Amino acid sequence: MKQDINTPTDGIGSFTADQGVPVLGLKSNDEYASTVGANVVSDPLFKALELAPYEGLKDWLKTDLRDHTARAAVISPEMIRAKRAVEAALAEAELEIARFAANREVKSARQNLQALKMTEGDSQSVKEASTKLASLESEARKLGIPKYAKTTKALRNFADAVLTYCSKLQSSEREQIAQNTVLELEGNMMPRVDNIYMGVPGRLEPLARIQLKQPFDALARLADLERHLNSRSQFIDQDQEARVQSVATNPIFQNILGRPDDLPHDGAVFFIKEGRMVRAQNSSTPIMIDVSRMNLGLGKEGSGLFRFIGQEHEIDGAAIIKLKLKNGKPIPLKGSDPSNPKFAKEVAELVGNVPEWLKVGMTFGEVMKKFTEFQNEQRAAAIESPIEKEKVD
Repeated sequence: MKQDINTPTDGIGSFTADQGVPVLGLKSNDEYASTVGANVVSDPLFKALELAPYEGLKDWLKTDLRDHTARAAVISPEMIRAKRAVEAALAEAELEIARFAANREVKSARQNLQALKMTEGDSQSVKEASTKLASLESEARKLGIPKYAKTTKALRNFADAVLTYCSKLQSSEREQIAQNTVLELEGNMMPRVDNIYMGVPGRLEPLARIQLKQPFDALARLADLERHLNSRSQFIDQDQEARVQSVATNPIFQNILGRPDDLPHDGAVFFIKEGRMVRAQNSSTPIMIDVSRMNLGLGKEGSGLFRFIGQEHEIDGAAIIKLKLKNGKPIPLKGSDPSNPKFAKEVAELVGNVPEWLKVGMTFGEVMKKFTEFQNEQRAAAIESPIEKEKVD
């Protein structure tokens, strides 16, 4: 007996390959409508793909298809998983591309505002451009910072997921889906990412573009895209690993990472460059390394040194903080949720060059307040300088 697709998601894993799941035939939207009615929800992959949620696939997977089993194909659980992998990969790629697109719009709006300020002073056009920039910056912050390596991998994963899906279809269906995917990747997604077609000198040849309006072998092209994106991802990973190792050679990091067992186990470390706290981009929060994770290596699961790439030659100080105790017990912060309390912390040790006011025993709250005041003073001083004002703006 065939099971219908209304089985809860968690039940899909219990299907056996010989049972399969009845589904609508893999045809175009017009063919669907002519055979089973205009209200059928079809798979979006059979139309030109768009940067939109994959609602069609989700609805399709929930549809009760028992009335159509006489004309339906039978699809295995592996096929369903392959389709869901496409759904997840496309959603991930869309998000990463949206981040790049939003970042590009912000840069363009910022340049436009600067040009208007130089030519029109305080005109209405300048005010409108300023409002638009603020709105775009707000949207970009919601989406998050674009990351080249993550975006390249997301595009690679999407191409790979579609190739896996296509391998389970008949030849005519494979070609249709592959062509739509190539058109989406090269006509919409990849052009939004700088240098995505470039190679790596001496290691990877650049990928030649094709004329998308001319006939092409879609499956072969999709395979070429997957190989190119995969190779770029691998080289990016290798380059990042080399840069992480460069961070680890910084004397301050050598000092900290070389003695994890001597530092407070419940502690954390923040870093200083030129008297300023090293913070996450667009954030007031310092980038920290938890002492408890140092023995797990330099990667994401451990110290996470990739977060300091680009600053490895500027960081010249650090401060180790630990829990502040009273009668041997941590001190909950005032107003902290009793069910999930946060505890007071204090400076336990200083390493390298640090501001004169930064002392062992200061609470972390006092430290954050002083660094914020120092940053505001620097910004105010910069605004007073006509030369520096342009940099701040």
